[in-house]
Amino acid sequence: MMSRFFALVFGVTSLTSCASLPKGANQELEVRDKISDNIAPVPFVAGGSVVPFTYKGQLARGEWISCKTEGAKATALLMHSDRAGFAKEKLCSGWIAQTFLASGYDVVTVNRPGYGGSDGEPDFIGAESLLSLSVVLPAALTAAGIPNPISVVWGYDTGATAAALAAKRLGGIKTAILGGGVYDYDETLRTTSDEYLRTDLTAIKRAGGDKAFEDRSVAYDLNGLPGNIVIYHGMNDKAVPLAQAKAFHDSLVSNGHFRVTYQVVVGQGHDLPWPYHRHLIEAMLKQPVQ
Repeated sequence: MMSRFFALVFGVTSLTSCASLPKGANQELEVRDKISDNIAPVPFVAGGSVVPFTYKGQLARGEWISCKTEGAKATALLMHSDRAGFAKEKLCSGWIAQTFLASGYDVVTVNRPGYGGSDGEPDFIGAESLLSLSVVLPAALTAAGIPNPISVVWGYDTGATAAALAAKRLGGIKTAILGGGVYDYDETLRTTSDEYLRTDLTAIKRAGGDKAFEDRSVAYDLNGLPGNIVIYHGMNDKAVPLAQAKAFHDSLVSNGHFRVTYQVVVGQGHDLPWPYHRHLIEAMLKQPVQ
């Protein structure tokens, strides 16, 4: 096994100080079973509020949450999946925000309609979600006193879809880090063994037909995506099989306008333990952005 794959070089110590990737942007990674979760927390100042906006003539409210750290060099937007929104009491101390805070990023997020403190019905990264992002995020950055523009977006599962669509909507994003992502909704519905995801996808198609899938399938239209795209995926993922990530990667490479980092995590499925996410994301954030 080890002769075929590169190993992540780290011991059972701190991930922050030694996160690294193998040479070359497109490698398969052998991840060791034991990874330390004993990591010193990064201090932060949390913020959050609810911003009203109008959608189809109706008043709606979008909740934002921020995590600010001293000396941050940039800002990252985190996007939740369709399983749950972000809890404002837990986000900044949780592993997702802490990963970016430890790498020198302030963090901001918006709970999409129907999640967290955002009202309305979930539209699964539809028009209301994207409008909420474009209205609520500027207000959030100002209210939280975050000085740097958003340069990185991250999402996992359908959160990867949300991150990619957010980057298209907002513009100016340099890097998208997409894990376990749904890039082709038809393909996911056809191949997923995750009943929760299948139920959501079936509901989307029933309500919006092929157009709903087309609008959300970022692999169908690469226009507007950031120039630097990172894809990571568990080799044994049954919820969103690896072939979809590989196909999306190939499309990006063939296009010729993207710098693509593609990492396959050997021996892991869809539910990656958080230390693996953290190690990979921190290593990716160290790569130079072109």
